[in-house]
Amino acid sequence: KEIKNYYFTLIFLILCCYVRYYYCLFVFYFLFNFYQNLKFKQFVYLIILGFFLTIPAIYYLYYIFENYNFYGKLSSYGNLNYYSNGLIILSIILFYLIPFILTRIDLIISFYKKFLARVFFLFIFIFSLYLLDKLYFPNLINFPLRGGGVFIKLSKLLSIELELFLSVISFFSLLIIDYIFKKNRIKNYLLLIILILSFPVTTIFQKYLDPLFYLIFFGLIESDYFKNIMINKRIDLNIVFAYFLSFYFFSLIYYFQIV
Repeated sequence: KEIKNYYFTLIFLILCCYVRYYYCLFVFYFLFNFYQNLKFKQFVYLIILGFFLTIPAIYYLYYIFENYNFYGKLSSYGNLNYYSNGLIILSIILFYLIPFILTRIDLIISFYKKFLARVFFLFIFIFSLYLLDKLYFPNLINFPLRGGGVFIKLSKLLSIELELFLSVISFFSLLIIDYIFKKNRIKNYLLLIILILSFPVTTIFQKYLDPLFYLIFFGLIESDYFKNIMINKRIDLNIVFAYFLSFYFFSLIYYFQIV
């Protein structure tokens, strides 16, 4: 609640952006919070400070445009197919959420029994986009050869159609995310949208969300579900450790072709 913490937040966010440019979109979330919680005068001071701290970045961006083939590199490494990237990110988020929902899955099922229309609408929406990709717009869903996370690797190992598999995984991911987000959907979905928009790249690796997932879901998301996990300790840590230890051994087997 102290004003100094707002300054620390802004300064460290800008430092993060100097290390990884794609964090810059998160400034919109924090400015939204600043505006809600601060007096207008304090808010203006933060804006002025942020402007001065970003002058080197603005100059550097101008320098790149003037001296390098920025657009050529952007076309090689950039990708504005946000739907495909969104499916990948949603699948990675689900992977990280699984150990935290396993023992509480009955609560999620009971919740959606009251909102079956919402489940049906989401399913129709995602399945319709899948059909559009298959019948009319073949590049609507397009995944890279590298990266993509656990579920893409799993689909390849099991020889399952990748577009359909990721669509189904993303459907379940959104159901669980919406349950977690229900306390404050506007701010929480703003974070999710920013997260997806932050990666306009051809290849998304799972490491991009590790440990970013934990910082967002346990630090920024407003959720009674995670509050109960942290404050009331309603989680079996043995399940969490066993889950990620299994993932570690699976990674060794997959990449080093042990079996």
